[in-house]
Amino acid sequence: MTGRITSKVGRHPWLLLALASAFFIVSSGALFLLWLSRGLPSLETLERYTPTLSSRVYDIHDNLIGEFYQERRSHVDLEKVPPELVQALIATEDRRFREHWGIDLNRIVGAIWVDLTHLSYKQGASTITQQLARNLYLNQDKNVVRKLREILTAIQIERAYSKDEILEMYLTQTYFGHGAYGVQRAALRYFDKDIEDCDLAECALLVGLLKAPGNYSPFFEPEAGLRRRNLVLQLMAGQDLITPDQLKQASASPLTEVSYVNNDAGLKAPYFSERVRNELEPLLHRMDLDLYRDGLNIHTTLDLRLQELAEKALEPWLARQDTLARAAFLKTEWADHLRRETPGISDSRIAALRQDKAYVQEVLNSTINVQAAFVALDPHSGAIRAMVGGRDFSKSEYNRATQARRQPGSAFKPILYIAALEQGYAPSTRLLNQDVVVEESDGTQWTPQNYDDSRGGLTTLREGLRMSYNLVAVRLLMDLVPPRRVAETASRMGISAPLELNYTLALGSSGISPLELTSAYACMANQGIWCRPFDVESVTDSKGKLVYRNRPLSKDALSPGVAYLITDMLKTTIDHGTGGPARWRYGFTLPAGGKTGTTNAYTDAWFVGYTPQLAAAVWVGNDDPRYALGKGQSGGAAALPPWAMVMAAAQEQGLITAENFQRPESVVDVYVCSETMERAGALCPSPVSELFLRDFEPRENCHLHKLDY
Repeated sequence: MTGRITSKVGRHPWLLLALASAFFIVSSGALFLLWLSRGLPSLETLERYTPTLSSRVYDIHDNLIGEFYQERRSHVDLEKVPPELVQALIATEDRRFREHWGIDLNRIVGAIWVDLTHLSYKQGASTITQQLARNLYLNQDKNVVRKLREILTAIQIERAYSKDEILEMYLTQTYFGHGAYGVQRAALRYFDKDIEDCDLAECALLVGLLKAPGNYSPFFEPEAGLRRRNLVLQLMAGQDLITPDQLKQASASPLTEVSYVNNDAGLKAPYFSERVRNELEPLLHRMDLDLYRDGLNIHTTLDLRLQELAEKALEPWLARQDTLARAAFLKTEWADHLRRETPGISDSRIAALRQDKAYVQEVLNSTINVQAAFVALDPHSGAIRAMVGGRDFSKSEYNRATQARRQPGSAFKPILYIAALEQGYAPSTRLLNQDVVVEESDGTQWTPQNYDDSRGGLTTLREGLRMSYNLVAVRLLMDLVPPRRVAETASRMGISAPLELNYTLALGSSGISPLELTSAYACMANQGIWCRPFDVESVTDSKGKLVYRNRPLSKDALSPGVAYLITDMLKTTIDHGTGGPARWRYGFTLPAGGKTGTTNAYTDAWFVGYTPQLAAAVWVGNDDPRYALGKGQSGGAAALPPWAMVMAAAQEQGLITAENFQRPESVVDVYVCSETMERAGALCPSPVSELFLRDFEPRENCHLHKLDY
């Protein structure tokens, strides 16, 4: 048998050639297909389609703060897409979509004829499925190899998905121009509405953009966009998908109804949002989630209403403070600054440069830029309700609310008073408001002074805190509680910054961030319970499944009695002391405690205060602490006003409401003699009511006013 075949082949050499040629063609084709398939997605990969989706960030009322994304895209369910849009898409891009198996042979033949007659790649023949394959897995090159790979991938997609699933993927994936990926994003971008609310004319416009979004942009090429939209409508009418009346009405719809909606303005509350991003990135990475691709829903603690109040108050206020600081710089620091920058500069040169307006402006711009931080917390949970980290995030991403550690000045004093209260001292305990000399370890002497250089006699702790007397605060550390105990108290209240364990601690000499100091004040508002500040409540995936929930952390830092006593003392401060302007100038009337803070040479100004519902702090200063805010720009002058503006506006809008601080049973009222501050007897003139911890209330009556027998 074999011999006969060999003989036959021998007699007909053309048969051998034919067999060899066939084998070569088949082998070459197989190798070519194998080569084409290299790098193409497997069927398993195709079946795991996951579009790159934007992650959305929300405030506590589900208002959108902004998004994290690589491509700004939202998943769209086909059932929410108007039927008119699907009809327009098929009529324009792929009228035999429901019939083919990934490629349209009729269109391919026609496209090849056009390309051959023009001797170039001019006519596309891609079906919707091929376009999806190209958008998902291939590049945009126009060559035969890419086209063949597109065809192979499209066929595989058709094997893996139904027609409706392909449409849904296409409408989620495709680019519509102006940063909008997917039809839902396009509807928001061009019409500021969800895709399900778009009418026929709007659907036709969106489909018309697919050919070349930039060429048919209704914003920048409205005439071309109008012609393209109407062409889509005519194609729909030609296939009996819409009636002549619908065609007429939709074609007459003007593009002037479309307004440019800037959805790329960036994230609101940028300092807060950046904090959220920095915290979530590593957390999500450990969970194999991608903040920029997985379409997560991030529910934060921020209240955009309060955030907007803070930003609105700070912007004009900082412009004012900048003017004051620059005037002070030119008046008192100009010469010293130039001598530091240019050693050996002559006085005449300094004076001459002062007359050069352009140079003066250049120096001011590079040295004096008053910054601010604002942070507000819910005392009961630690939730961050508002955060401003600086004047302009686009110019400086440095978050002064969390990263800057600045001297708080007298705003730190409540913590030393707390340390004294914990030792059984009372608001009525008296210290001498007179000069004190502190011997430093290097042999020098430190002689602190009151802010106004005043002096007095025996002064109660309540009065010392109300008037922010430095001499009383220093004596408190010298006579009642050592710096080490104050540092321990501060640590329990959430202050992790290293503190100098010397008597300057009484005047707030150690740097603390606004967030840490606010959390300490929030502890006072929350009956002594400290709550760790946090910014994210929960995270869900694109399908709504919970992937992360924050676990609030709290601990008992103070006894409820001590927290109530210091709060009552700080109420005196804000009602009748250095915080008084919040009441009589800015109209903030809710029960509250608060404290100003000012550092030497007016480089830092603070105000920190709280109600039972909200604790908030304002810091104002230059990033470079060598430069002052200007003479007289104390905490009461430079930081209290924006704090009071925000709180008064929050009160007016109902964001915070009237609520008294809850008094524990461990606190009692005792009448004391106004002269000796001892328990009032029957003969004491003008006794006053004062608060005490029940375990430390005075037992003996006033020694001065009593009958002698």
